[in-house]
Amino acid sequence: MRAAIDRRGVLRLTQQELADRAGVSLRTVVSFETYRSWPHARTLGQLERLGLNWPVGYLRELADDVDTEDEGNHRYTSRAKAARIRELEAERERIDAELEELTGDTP
Repeated sequence: MRAAIDRRGVLRLTQQELADRAGVSLRTVVSFETYRSWPHARTLGQLERLGLNWPVGYLRELADDVDTEDEGNHRYTSRAKAARIRELEAERERIDAELEELTGDTP
């Protein structure tokens, strides 16, 4: 799932490190990230809570937004895109504030 891969990147984790943090196998992480299989509820919860530092149920919520009729391209619908945009805008605000603090300039 793209959101999980993106989150793993933000956390700067390899697939193996994510598997270790979540207490699951590397195969589980690879299968999930490549859309080969959806983990059981307990495993998914471990990936969310322990591995990705997300609340349990977050990935299921995102999965509900996947356009599965897009012939495997797994595009996300507007709700998931809007959530991601909000995350990025918050990150941009944090970075702008930090830049302003360091340089004394307003971006």
